[in-house]
Amino acid sequence: MGLLKLSQVSGTSHVVACEFVAEDHTAQLCLRIVQWLEGLASKALDLEAKVVFCYFCMDFCFFH
Repeated sequence: MGLLKLSQVSGTSHVVACEFVAEDHTAQLCLRIVQWLEGLASKALDLEAKVVFCYFCMDFCFFH
């Protein structure tokens, strides 16, 4: 895996990143792991929001 020199970078950083990932198998694996972790974090946040909402609803109904 080689490092890109600043003079080799052309286009936007998104395009450069896509080109790099397309050519580097380690980068592809890392990207898949990051996407998987983002999915897990998103599910955890959704679950936490539901738990907090349910707790709020139960607390509100109990005291009113």
